[in-house]
Amino acid sequence: MPHPIDTLYERTLSRERSPYRFRENGGFRVCLVYPNSYRVGMSNLGLQTVYRALNELPGVTCERAFLPEASERAVLQRHQSPLVSLETRRPLREFQVVAFSLTYEMDYLNVFEVLELAGIPFAAAARGPRDPLVIAGGAAITANPLAMDPIFDLIFLGEAEVGGAELFRCLQSGFGDELGALTAGIEQVYVPGHTPAPPEHYPSLPDLETHYAASSILTPDTVFSDTALVEMTRGCPRKCSFCIAKDLYGATRNLSQGVLAQYVEHIRPYTDRIGLFGAGISDYPGIDKVVCDLGDSGMDVTISSLRFDRLTPELLRVLRRGRQRSITVAPESFSQPIQRFLKKGFALHKVEEGFERILEAGFERVKYYLMIGVPGETPDDFEPLLAHVRRALPKLETAGTVLELSFSILEPKPRTELARVPMAERQEVRRVETYLQQSIPRSPRIQVQWPSFQSTYLSDWLSRGDRQAAARLLEFFDSRRPGQSFRLSYRDYQEEMERILGSSEPARAVFRPPHQAGLPAAATH
Repeated sequence: MPHPIDTLYERTLSRERSPYRFRENGGFRVCLVYPNSYRVGMSNLGLQTVYRALNELPGVTCERAFLPEASERAVLQRHQSPLVSLETRRPLREFQVVAFSLTYEMDYLNVFEVLELAGIPFAAAARGPRDPLVIAGGAAITANPLAMDPIFDLIFLGEAEVGGAELFRCLQSGFGDELGALTAGIEQVYVPGHTPAPPEHYPSLPDLETHYAASSILTPDTVFSDTALVEMTRGCPRKCSFCIAKDLYGATRNLSQGVLAQYVEHIRPYTDRIGLFGAGISDYPGIDKVVCDLGDSGMDVTISSLRFDRLTPELLRVLRRGRQRSITVAPESFSQPIQRFLKKGFALHKVEEGFERILEAGFERVKYYLMIGVPGETPDDFEPLLAHVRRALPKLETAGTVLELSFSILEPKPRTELARVPMAERQEVRRVETYLQQSIPRSPRIQVQWPSFQSTYLSDWLSRGDRQAAARLLEFFDSRRPGQSFRLSYRDYQEEMERILGSSEPARAVFRPPHQAGLPAAATH
């Protein structure tokens, strides 16, 4: 009788479609782990791109693993089985390398869950020669490697397309050798304990023509069901003070329309859905024509969030012609002083114009990403938003459209101009939320999503954490009771951030000084 995990994983694999076929490619085995669910992990372009690239390396066999759902975990515990790979059900501890793809800081907590389920010691110092090498890469850990410093044997910084193949060739040729010496010539590699601080500078991919991020495996079991995702642009030409994209990815690089066309023909036998992504997707040259050409060729096109001033009638018409029922815009704030502080400006008349065009195109839902907790904000800063919502309400009712206001709390990120700015205090956030709850019109046509303050401050601590914060995590997971979750009280968070932001330990690349003196007052009126 087959093991229940075998049955579950075979069912998962049977729903995948791809022009690429997994095969045993060599004896050097790597398990690529996304420390979240299969649904979330397989929606991530970074994971898909690295998985394909590693399996193209001579002598390397790369498999996947994910954080098990509760039902999977129950099966593993009932059968006293360790966490295994998706493809061959090999226990993770039998791989030479276990490589984590870390996109979001909150997934750091899941790294410990995965290692525990796999029977692999948490700390690099506790692992021996019979344990796999545990490494990490991805946007979150690149922004601040110190946050998980004692956990990983090696951390790869920046874009995997640059230096990733070289790293794995080195690991193959000298597996078991001293890591610092083995990888000394690779600029993107940080070996905790070998060098006092992560490197401040490392190379980036010169263009996206030969190496680009795109879905290699399609499945209905993702956030973007059966949709082929393509990164159209990397980096961002804009300089928003809160955004890490420009610093993390360097100069803007665009995928050419010719390469996109080749990919579309390659993937067309498997799907007619394509999603265009990128931090600066609104600024992609000729984005209207790209979307229209794809639509005219029979592809159902979706696109990540756009700017109000890029919402042309033709673009919206093609998007609506397919299966896209909603449109997402990320203004962050309607207040001009706050926009200046965030360095994210747009003309308010473009908001009204873009909103009218969305309704005319027939979208069922409009989503705005909005920000609260910006230093210096006052109730006056929300009046332009509230006035817009009041004007929009009768139009929403006539059109049968829903306006979703999705609020987040400004979370200053490492490697940005706001890296040393404290997050808004709890009472400030509560005051703003109360004011907005009382001021936003109540209607079935207006839906509001409020952020979790507790999740945001925990994410902030994980994002800007130092080696002491990492040691605190390690101490908790080493001694926790079964089923116990990590908690950080707000008082502890405040004390931790006062220590972290006042510390001289972090590398300059992680915590840069504010871009101007008196930063929190920059948004005052």
